[in-house]
Amino acid sequence: MTDPLAVSAHERGVTRVFALNLPKEQIATFVKETYGPGDDDYDWPLRNALGIDALDHDFVEVIDLSDLSEYGLLQYLIDGHGVDAKQIAPDAARLSAIAGHVVIVSSSAFGQFAQTLAPKPPLDLVATYREAPPIPPMDALPSESAKGALETGETAQAPGSFNRGLLIVVVALAVVVLAVLWLVGGGS
Repeated sequence: MTDPLAVSAHERGVTRVFALNLPKEQIATFVKETYGPGDDDYDWPLRNALGIDALDHDFVEVIDLSDLSEYGLLQYLIDGHGVDAKQIAPDAARLSAIAGHVVIVSSSAFGQFAQTLAPKPPLDLVATYREAPPIPPMDALPSESAKGALETGETAQAPGSFNRGLLIVVVALAVVVLAVLWLVGGGS
């Protein structure tokens, strides 16, 4: 597998899960973007802890796992992020053991910028998953001619084709007629 921390500019369908090891009362400050009066007065502790420059907050989730208590993180990743169930199944015990909060970062969060993540505390990379491949639709054909079953039977002769037997009969009849005419005309 490729480096789970490397993000290509064209990455699609990858979900990264990080454990967020902070007390509950510090999480709101950690995930909040702050802007100052100047152009360079921007701070986002979450982005800084990932060790990157570009991150779109619309594709980053911070989840209190107690909110998923009955549903579970594993099922949330499968249903909510389209993670392949076969790929995530071996990690079921590890995902169930996580307590507190997690940060889920989708490929779209990187804004098509190639970057290498360098997570530092309070973030720990738990896993990187790919979306399940889409299942192609198996819709019925829309045409009326596509309905029903094929019937077996004799094949019809193509229009305009000669039947070889008929040709032989016609030629033989012509030879007999010519022979009779020759005998009648030549015998007098």
